[in-house]
Amino acid sequence: SPGNLEYDYLLQGLERYSIQAVRYDLSRPGRSAVNRHFAADETRLIWGRIVAFARECESRGVSTGLDCCARLCEIPQQDLRYLRRISTKFTGICHPSIDIHPDLSASYCLPLHDLHVQDITAFSDSRQAMEHFAGLAKKFRFENTGGDCPDCSMFKRICQSGCMALRRPAIPKTPSYHPVKQTESVQYAN
Repeated sequence: SPGNLEYDYLLQGLERYSIQAVRYDLSRPGRSAVNRHFAADETRLIWGRIVAFARECESRGVSTGLDCCARLCEIPQQDLRYLRRISTKFTGICHPSIDIHPDLSASYCLPLHDLHVQDITAFSDSRQAMEHFAGLAKKFRFENTGGDCPDCSMFKRICQSGCMALRRPAIPKTPSYHPVKQTESVQYAN
């Protein structure tokens, strides 16, 4: 919940195992698209804790990167500048994280597990995989945005109104495999 975002145990683990880089995310919605920890409209409440965590990591020489995209208007400008400066990945537009599973299938990211391919090795290179997954998300990237987003000058340029998984009404329980065509060329969505 927004009031219980403890991370001391993570910092202890970083030191114990000499971790030098951390990927973190904002969303872990369940299959019903409901995040058990906080809702999409509550993400603005947690930026102070995220910045504090990033500062703790930076003070230990650990780099950080945000797997999700952020709704940029929710972040105080000073914090936004800091996170952009120190992060290996921090953006308002979601790019595929591409989580590879033990069976070599892959998904756009864990929350969007339904955007899935059976065999990641079917792609000739990482760029082709990124283009494929970006193409799968293109059809709903800007759906279910709320508030003032559609009228914002940043919308669809550098911000997409936060995590797509948190905005979807439901995520299918079973992934539908999306075939990979060797000649496929999908434009990478920004």
